[in-house]
Amino acid sequence: MFQPPAVVIDTSVLVAALFSAGAKRIVEAWRARSLRLACSPAIMREYRGVLEKIPPIRDRAKTLLDEIENDAATLWIKKPPRLATPIDDPADLKFLECAAAADVDGLISLDAHLLSLKDRQPVPIYRPGEYIDRMHSLGFAPSPGDPDDDHP
Repeated sequence: MFQPPAVVIDTSVLVAALFSAGAKRIVEAWRARSLRLACSPAIMREYRGVLEKIPPIRDRAKTLLDEIENDAATLWIKKPPRLATPIDDPADLKFLECAAAADVDGLISLDAHLLSLKDRQPVPIYRPGEYIDRMHSLGFAPSPGDPDDDHP
């Protein structure tokens, strides 16, 4: 049976998706079942702790996070193994740990700390527009990233 690629999405991408078109394409691809999400309880706590505190997006964020939690296709990694990866922001380690444990196609982020590790991780790290382009090249997305997407 066909399984779309799985990804871990950093909180920065979900925040951006609720404000701008570029990152929103990742959420749209997930809703269209062109990709699956991998998540851990620690990641969901961060999502809720950040997104539900931003007044202009609070209601849409709650709806989106409820969708993720209730999606039968979400790959839940209950307790990812700890990684000994040196990282400038230790709070970001949970995304790398989940990505490694779920053996995902990529980690999608706009976070400078995570993006700085791009060439030093076994799991590829992409900006949202880069991943949309990748999905298109693999035949999983309807169109490549738009010029206003968030990649160079």
